Amino acid sequence: MNDIQNALSRRDYADSLLPEGRLDEALAILGGEVLPIFEAADEAREVAITQGRIADVMVAQGRLDEAMALQTERLPAVTALGDQEGIAHILYSMANIRLARGEHDNGGLQQIYEELAQAFQISCEHGQPDAVGGIGLLLVQVLAMGGLRDEAVETLNVVEDAFTTLRDTDGLGHVRALRDALEG
Repeated sequence: MNDIQNALSRRDYADSLLPEGRLDEALAILGGEVLPIFEAADEAREVAITQGRIADVMVAQGRLDEAMALQTERLPAVTALGDQEGIAHILYSMANIRLARGEHDNGGLQQIYEELAQAFQISCEHGQPDAVGGIGLLLVQVLAMGGLRDEAVETLNVVEDAFTTLRDTDGLGHVRALRDALEG
């Protein structure tokens, strides 16, 4: 097995540790083993993917500032690769981190909205119903926080269509709950 294949296998293994809560071990594998191999091989796409996984682990550990720094660092590389799905994921992740840091209470709601709106638009344009649903649910909540009820309802309709396409009953349950909250 060559180094790249080994690194991919180790990254998959690190991912399998996350549901078990073995975050430190996953982070050690991703940052200490996998990332250096991809960097040495100049595999920009794999570096960006691995950095994203590292950022996700950092979020789970509550290391929000470090996760944000890593997402910010990888955005130009993913943009240069032309990976629209990756850009949408990064923007969504950055908005989630900002929300977790409480930036919506400190004048950051507009930035959060802009990141989510761009991620949502990209996902809609590329016909990715799973991303439309996930990103859209959060966007609806942010729109409601900003007092934009009509825009929230309009976005929720798109989200509902995405979850219907996927036959995602849990997602549709979230849509109903948000619709009730918006109408209440």
